[in-house]
Amino acid sequence: MASSSIEDAICEWLGPRLDRWTVEASADRQAGWVITLTHPASAGLIIETGTGIEGDAIGTVTRVLAATKEIDIASSAPALEHLDLLLGLRTVAKMFGWENLEAGAVAFLMFENGHLTLDETAWIAGYEGHGAPMRPRSPLG
Repeated sequence: MASSSIEDAICEWLGPRLDRWTVEASADRQAGWVITLTHPASAGLIIETGTGIEGDAIGTVTRVLAATKEIDIASSAPALEHLDLLLGLRTVAKMFGWENLEAGAVAFLMFENGHLTLDETAWIAGYEGHGAPMRPRSPLG
């Protein structure tokens, strides 16, 4: 199976969540297949499968992706006008293990001061931090 076949299989598995994700597969002598997923609203994912067997690599990648919320979080992002600011906020929230209430409070403050759009704010407030409801949460109620 060629890298494009692995990429196609992962894209098919992602289905409608594929929106704006880019999937690349490359072979590495030590790491097996290495799958890189990128998205404008994400720092991305790199998965080393540990195997050169294509079917096993696909199985490993889909198990890892099923266990992470990152695909759903980034796929739910609106059009981003303040990309650097949002990626920075997401990074800080992860680094410090923020609860959703903390991430939402910072996003609401940034919105109130004109630094985030309404859609960006609702996205961060609804999807970022531990205990996030995984749906947009508007600062307007």
